[in-house]
Formats: sequence, C-alpha cells, structure tokens
Amino acid sequence: MALGAGASDVMRMVWRDSLWMVGTGTLMGIPCAYVIGKVLQSALFRLEPFDPWTAAISFTALLGVAIIAAWIPARRAARIDPMIALREE
Repeated sequence: MALGAGASDVMRMVWRDSLWMVGTGTLMGIPCAYVIGKVLQSALFRLEPFDPWTAAISFTALLGVAIIAAWIPARRAARIDPMIALREE
C-alpha cells in the first residue's frame, strides 16, 4: 500500500485483485464443468452437460459470495493507518 492512498483507493485495489481471481477461476471452471457434465451424462439419467439456468444461478451465487468475501478484507484494509502498518513490518 502506498502512503497517501485514500480509503477508496485501497478498497479498489483489494476489490480488483479479488474479482480478478474470481474471473480467472470462472473462466477456467466453466470448461471443466462442461467436460465433467459430459462424462457424467452417460452415468446419470437425464443430465444435461450445460444447463443455462443452473449455470446462471451458480454464477450469481459465486459472484455474491465473492463480493462479500472481498468486501470484508477491503473494508478492514481501508481502515488501517499506513504508518502503523509500516511500523509493524
């Protein structure tokens, strides 16, 4: 964290890093979920490999949890005085 950064700058940095990880994981996870669905389609009765409603609900739930999981540390990091954090390092 740079000295002189405002609370909104710190929150923006934490949000950007957190949501970048969620986006990367989602882009890697969707093809994996499709392949696993295709494999399980032969084993389970009436299973669609890619159900749009299930994918949309899962993505919405993942995004909601990610926002909450990013907001808590972002708020905590924004409240820390940079000089106190530097002294402890």
